[in-house]
Amino acid sequence: MHAGVPSDAMRVWATLLPMKVKFFAWLLGRGRLNTRAYLHHRNIRALEDSWCVHCPGVLETDVHIFVGCHKAHVVWARLGISMHCDLVQRPWDIGVGVTLPDVLRVDFFLLLLWHLWKAKNAMIFDQLNLPPREVLNRVALDLDAWTRRYKKHRLELQVWRDWLATCNPPPSSTLPS
Repeated sequence: MHAGVPSDAMRVWATLLPMKVKFFAWLLGRGRLNTRAYLHHRNIRALEDSWCVHCPGVLETDVHIFVGCHKAHVVWARLGISMHCDLVQRPWDIGVGVTLPDVLRVDFFLLLLWHLWKAKNAMIFDQLNLPPREVLNRVALDLDAWTRRYKKHRLELQVWRDWLATCNPPPSSTLPS
């Protein structure tokens, strides 16, 4: 490792996110999330119980959850982000080309991945099918709730929050004529 260049793990632990999100990101970076495919590989789940809850016949791998699943596609498309398979193991490199304050980029995209994971789990455990708009709303709510964590970066956080609002506008209401 070169002096001044953080190790991959340090990029995750250096964020201001809650520990549960950091631990999730650390597991993701190591390919150790308890996806259905991972549990099948460890002989904990049968193959027929290892499919994506949204995409029948497709193994639920970490790459599929965050890149291949149509639910993830819609989220990334709303943000105008081109997500690639190799970024799942390197989540700190997501959004490198986004022209927003870089100081919170890793935090933002790890939080987004966390909410994609939680949305998948909500479908499995609660039969709650969260639309992509709601996934992004929940990211925004966490950013608002965790503002105190980002006291030194309030302006940068607001720039990210404003960008998210423009990517996820509220549905237009149609008035009866």
